[in-house]
Amino acid sequence: MSLGLSNTYPQAGVTRSPVLHDGQVSDKPKLKRSSRRYDSYMHSPDIVLPLERPFAEFPVGSADAKEVLLSGLRWPTEYWVELALRWVEQGAPVDADAAAALQEIPTKQFSQRVRQRAQVAAKRWNSEV
Repeated sequence: MSLGLSNTYPQAGVTRSPVLHDGQVSDKPKLKRSSRRYDSYMHSPDIVLPLERPFAEFPVGSADAKEVLLSGLRWPTEYWVELALRWVEQGAPVDADAAAALQEIPTKQFSQRVRQRAQVAAKRWNSEV
């Protein structure tokens, strides 16, 4: 049975789901899900994109490294926080601001693995100070 509705808006990348769970017809568009990598890239500002590469590839002594690291540690999604933790584990310098951000991570709703990695990094910084 055709409802005569177009199921796709190709120019906007939107699909329609014309039949709801209760059998009613909906005319509301529904966004397509795309790959995680595409979503991460398209919905993140440029400041955290360097986290996708190893810390060793970032320019040595760059003041921007601190901004990138802090942004990643304070990001609301686990993907960027985990990449920022990887930078810390690879030797990115941790100062008082970064240590404070590391100590805030265990209070957020991230996976246990990420929270524990943040706790270890914060304890390591506290022991060095």
